[in-house]
Amino acid sequence: MLTRLRGRSDGGFAMAAVLGIAAVVTVVAIGAYFMASETLHDSVRNRGETRAFQVANSGLELELATFNSDNLDDYPKNGTTEDGSYAVTVQQLDAYEYIIQCRGVSEGASEIVTQRFFYLNLWDLNMGAGEGASLGGGSAWNGQATIDGPLYIRGDMEWGSSSNYYGGPLFIREGKLITTHGGAGCDLGTAADPVRVYCTGGTVDLHKIDAHIDGPVRTSVPDIELPWVTSDYMDAAEELARKESTDNKMGGTASSAPNTETVIIHLVPQSYADGTTIPGRRMADTAPAGTSDYYKYRGDAGGHGPLNNGTHTLDIGAASFGAWPGNGYDAASATFDDFAYDAGTGTLYVNGTVLIDGPVNILAGVNNYVGNGTLVCNGDVYIEGNLVPRDGLSASEALGIVTAGDVWLHREAMTGAVFCNGTFTLDKPGTVYEGTVLAGVISATSPNITLRTNPILKDVLPESMPGAGGGLIFPGTWSRQ
Repeated sequence: MLTRLRGRSDGGFAMAAVLGIAAVVTVVAIGAYFMASETLHDSVRNRGETRAFQVANSGLELELATFNSDNLDDYPKNGTTEDGSYAVTVQQLDAYEYIIQCRGVSEGASEIVTQRFFYLNLWDLNMGAGEGASLGGGSAWNGQATIDGPLYIRGDMEWGSSSNYYGGPLFIREGKLITTHGGAGCDLGTAADPVRVYCTGGTVDLHKIDAHIDGPVRTSVPDIELPWVTSDYMDAAEELARKESTDNKMGGTASSAPNTETVIIHLVPQSYADGTTIPGRRMADTAPAGTSDYYKYRGDAGGHGPLNNGTHTLDIGAASFGAWPGNGYDAASATFDDFAYDAGTGTLYVNGTVLIDGPVNILAGVNNYVGNGTLVCNGDVYIEGNLVPRDGLSASEALGIVTAGDVWLHREAMTGAVFCNGTFTLDKPGTVYEGTVLAGVISATSPNITLRTNPILKDVLPESMPGAGGGLIFPGTWSRQ
């Protein structure tokens, strides 16, 4: 009897054990199923988020690659990639700083990436971007100077002695804004038009001047490396100057001067002050090899000399050369040689690219210029004449000067564009320079100097100028949401 009861008890226990194990297995299986489902869901979600991020990042990069501040009205805009779609918005913080945000969507997931960046057209602001002391050490500007417009310098900027800075923004990289000897009438911006300041080194003695700064001084400044003049650039400029002397091109496409050289017989010799004479010829003919056959190239037939060491010095301003309306062309026409000078009126004619393999002296006889072109000089440039557009800065009247050396402006007025690897010096009291200077150093050694940008210059800039053709992106902070 006791044995029978023990057997029944063992059987019941076994059944309970089996049921318990089955329950545990069921719970484990269900848990494993939910875990697998959750893992699969997480995997799908992660894949969607990864693809959405890739879409957002690709969309942002695509928009940055084609960004132009002139097209802000195009935003917000939508686009697609192979993995999904994106939507882009752009917020303008000031004249040169922006925030772009791109939301990417893929497989039901979304990701947002944001980029803060600067967009700068080099020819929209004056720059001294060489190594340090790029505003003449600062002291050279202490003398009733006025700078009006955007300015970028590398190194300290000292400001004082009744000098005035207006417009902005002001970018100072690897240096400080140091104000000294302010006195009456020494301004940095105005109450109505404060200046936005970007400065990596902060400010020193700002209270010494009448400072009106738009918000806090920002410490993020783009590191701009100018496209310095190199031998490769000179090679390309020489090739273009030769080509434009023989293939009937009337300067760059930006010029509005009619191309009449294909039909007019040019028989007026071009004589230079150094005694060189380029004989007249039919411009429609193919010229034989030789220096004298390329009137827009002044140098040896074998090519230009070492960088900033050319030997063909050219003086412009004493004797006439070339042809212009009333001298070689009909007086009622607007036709002129791509490179000519009328000593009677002091008018310099430049269209397209002219290369002089040596220093250039623009003498006091020069009063104005006509044409849209660039003087590329393989040596220093000294300017005593007034280089101003005869009828005002425009697509048909914009002059650029390029050299790997230095440029001295020793005259009351110049309007145009200057690019030099060395120092651009304004050394005559009362000089007004209107346009853009891109240089290693900008220096003003005389009082009452005015440096003023012109907002239309970048749109009418001669095509041969370094950095012509659009703006540059300088990325800042980046985030993902």
